[in-house]
Amino acid sequence: MPEKNDFHVIERVNVKEHWLDAVDCLPEAVLRAELMKLAERDHSLRLKLTILYLGGLPEGQINNWQTDLQETAFSYMNQRGYIEQDDVYDYVLEAEGLLKVVLPLLIKANAVMDAFRLT
Repeated sequence: MPEKNDFHVIERVNVKEHWLDAVDCLPEAVLRAELMKLAERDHSLRLKLTILYLGGLPEGQINNWQTDLQETAFSYMNQRGYIEQDDVYDYVLEAEGLLKVVLPLLIKANAVMDAFRLT
């Protein structure tokens, strides 16, 4: 079996992030067009843009998030309205996933009371 010394070891080279240079070179119209394409496919990006740059939530958005959390809980509940011990971990992960996206947006938008009510 060959030993490590028998091979020429190729080492990693620290390469600058070339895509950042490309972004710096793009005209504003192209950046906007690409951002629009991404936002069309990504609901959370649309919300982030709305909250951070228009200064608030779309009407009824808190209600929608509360409904999402409630539906998540309902999907794990048994017929008596309890979440079985074996399902608690999965439920918490799913609810946490939503809250990890939503809560930072609410806090950045100074909607702290909305964040509190949601949790």
